[in-house]
Amino acid sequence: MSEEQQYQGDRWTTQTKNILHRLGWTQKGDANFDIPCVNKGPHKTRDKDRKNPHGIDTVFSFYDPYKLKDIGIIVESKHRQWDGITKSTIEEFVDQLRMAIECAETNETFRNIGCPPVKTGLLMIWCNEPHKFNDQKYREYLKQLTFKTKKRNPITLYVASNTEILKWCSLIEKVNGIKNNSGTIEFGYYYPSDTFSGGENSASKRGHVNIVHLFSEYIFAKSTQKIEFRNNTITQEINHIFFFSEPTLEELNFMYSCIKRRQLEYGDEIRIHLYNSDPKYRVFIEEFKRTVEEKFLKQELKVALNIEYMLRLSEVPEQYSK
Repeated sequence: MSEEQQYQGDRWTTQTKNILHRLGWTQKGDANFDIPCVNKGPHKTRDKDRKNPHGIDTVFSFYDPYKLKDIGIIVESKHRQWDGITKSTIEEFVDQLRMAIECAETNETFRNIGCPPVKTGLLMIWCNEPHKFNDQKYREYLKQLTFKTKKRNPITLYVASNTEILKWCSLIEKVNGIKNNSGTIEFGYYYPSDTFSGGENSASKRGHVNIVHLFSEYIFAKSTQKIEFRNNTITQEINHIFFFSEPTLEELNFMYSCIKRRQLEYGDEIRIHLYNSDPKYRVFIEEFKRTVEEKFLKQELKVALNIEYMLRLSEVPEQYSK
């Protein structure tokens, strides 16, 4: 590996750490350390096939309100040109991450740094030629992936590309703007009660996004805002929806049905943050807004509905490199 490749790889690991930190995750231990292989047969480390131990880029944890426990997650950062991102290379990356997780289960280092049991991995693949990145082709590669894992000990792997990574950066920038507003008193990502838990977990508000929400089309949040009016101070409860799907009328209406089921239409304001600002959707957005506001009038709900846009980024912000 050349010095330039090493530099870019280390830089991307730093950017990855900063992105996940800004999303509220907690890093465990240091970056870039090795653990020995304890599955030498399945991992082909008995002979000359693999002399090196498993390299760990970073380890994070977060509390999952749905599973009611802390989750440990190994994050692998990959920085490649577009022609270096193929089905075979993605499979290779996935396989490396899978084997690292399988050997992390009994590793003493993970216990010593206070990491929860690791059953999850996140692969962050950044194409350093964003203008060449082909999301459709990349999705085709993902559909064709095949890899092995122990049936009795399943693990969950998530793969993020430029598309997801830039969405997360946009989310971070928008949330920073909300938090830095002088009137904002409190902000937290909202986790509705999970109907599949049998009522074991109630709705909660947290300072972080779990990994399932990061790969979702909608992310919910709540904030409290202070407003000064004629020497009086009033507070308003705002329900936020970060909307990453295409804002067709059908998709907007479906999102609103989710709002109703989770009783997010009750409060002082519903603020929808759209990721897609293509003008062709404007007619659907206006129709949706008008229809919902008419429903509020009929139901005598004094709720403001406002629609904003998130900043679309083409690169990871430079401040994430420090």
